[in-house]
Amino acid sequence: MKELFKMTKPGDYILVVFFVMISFLPLLYFNRLQSSNNNSDYTAVISVKGKEEHQIPLVDDGERIEIEIGDLDTHYNKVIREGNTIWIEHANCNDQLCVEMGEIERIGQTIVCLPHQVLIEITSKDSDELPEVDAIS
Repeated sequence: MKELFKMTKPGDYILVVFFVMISFLPLLYFNRLQSSNNNSDYTAVISVKGKEEHQIPLVDDGERIEIEIGDLDTHYNKVIREGNTIWIEHANCNDQLCVEMGEIERIGQTIVCLPHQVLIEITSKDSDELPEVDAIS
């Protein structure tokens, strides 16, 4: 190992630091691209049992909108839209997965409550706009 350190020159360390810094450029580029895709033309579509019930525009107006889906006895979901995000705050289903999904705000994101057959998905008025690709894909 000592022999390896003897073979390296100060310029080698500079090159390593340079290449590490260059490796972060795609991250900065895609982060900027993703933030520029935030558009006020996004709409949250709420469907119950396959039938579209509500279309809510996602605009950052500071207003909080509460929508109650279903009746209080059997199937109940409380949907909240605040600014350009939407989420299910309360549901009386057993698994509570829809509540745990959290907020959504980008095209292609969905919240699903299977016991109550509720689907919330984000769409855009521009039909040619594709869902964003996540970092793993």
